Amino acid sequence: MTETKKIVLVSSCPEEWGGSEELWFLSIPHFQAKGYEITVFKEAIEREHFRFEALAAAGVRLKDVWTTLPWFIRLLLWLPCNIPLPIIPKWRRRAYFSMRLRAWCLKEIIKKEKPELVIVCQSVNFDGLEYAYTCILNEVPYHIICQKAVENYLPLPESRTHDRKALLGAQKIFFVSDHNRKLTEEQFQIQLPNAAFAFNPNKFRDSALPYPSSEAGFKLLCIGRLFIYEKGQDMLIRILSQAKWRERNLEVTIIGKGSDKEYLERLAQFHKLDKLHFQNYTKDLESTWTAAHGLILPSRFEGMPLVMIEAMSLARLVIVGDAGGTAEVIQHGVNGFIGEAAIHSFETAMEDAWQARHQWEAIGQRARQDILAWSPKVAEVDLVDKILMDIPIATKDEV
Repeated sequence: MTETKKIVLVSSCPEEWGGSEELWFLSIPHFQAKGYEITVFKEAIEREHFRFEALAAAGVRLKDVWTTLPWFIRLLLWLPCNIPLPIIPKWRRRAYFSMRLRAWCLKEIIKKEKPELVIVCQSVNFDGLEYAYTCILNEVPYHIICQKAVENYLPLPESRTHDRKALLGAQKIFFVSDHNRKLTEEQFQIQLPNAAFAFNPNKFRDSALPYPSSEAGFKLLCIGRLFIYEKGQDMLIRILSQAKWRERNLEVTIIGKGSDKEYLERLAQFHKLDKLHFQNYTKDLESTWTAAHGLILPSRFEGMPLVMIEAMSLARLVIVGDAGGTAEVIQHGVNGFIGEAAIHSFETAMEDAWQARHQWEAIGQRARQDILAWSPKVAEVDLVDKILMDIPIATKDEV
């Protein structure tokens, strides 16, 4: 009887779901097809979320901090809250969940599951390294997926020694852009011989849409988390509030949710922008794209934006901020438009795009050709194949 092969997937994303999680989510059926049982561990899991409902239906074990803790520790955490409910509300619970506690929970899962491999999926380039170091201490091989690296986010000085060991101890560290790899090496002052490239999945790869008529005007979508520090929607609103943009036959719809939603809506009201709209995120984005001419993404920080890849695949114009790996894909004026994440530079990119608005269809077709040539047919299969390659296992004595 052959021993069951197991993989533990760890997500460091602090939200109920993020775009950085699509890659590991879609990789799971391909791991299962190769005979692996999968456990997903995350700080807090919203089991009613459609993604986690799908995972549970597929036989994936779902673990979070609260369900991993022994009952007596949960009781100790519950008592100080003095809340007459059977569980502590999630927003109160998370205050207790330090990184050390989360790493301890991963250790308990490793001891119980005895996985062949752990995959640490980071939303930033160091927010899951304590998990990776836990793998070293427990002598289990691991890979790291890094979805973003940001110039303004630095690892804490007291953790950098362990962080370096965690990075070097990984079988492979997958980055979604060369920018992110170089910045990570610079931030930790190390070369990463185990670095590799990972492509994010592209659900619209085979979904080129007919270009909509522009007789009634032009429509752009701004899709992403409503978090201005990274996504820069506030900058877009300030640009659109200028007289020349008000006068143009251009509508912009901001799609998404996040902590800055109310601020952005009130900012748009303050500037009286009647051609700027807000829309909640929907699973059926393809139908939203049918009437849109392009994407506008004024990001200050990125990895390799999934929404940009999707828009290009749909043969749509893209106007993006020079953040993360966008400049590795976009050629200004050829397959899109790109500007630095500052009002003057980004507005210049917008102006260049507007002056070329009657060429948007052709630019979108070129964008589709380029993005399909750049990326693999099925990104999640590409990742699974790279992860399961036979490479030496690092132990705590070797790093």
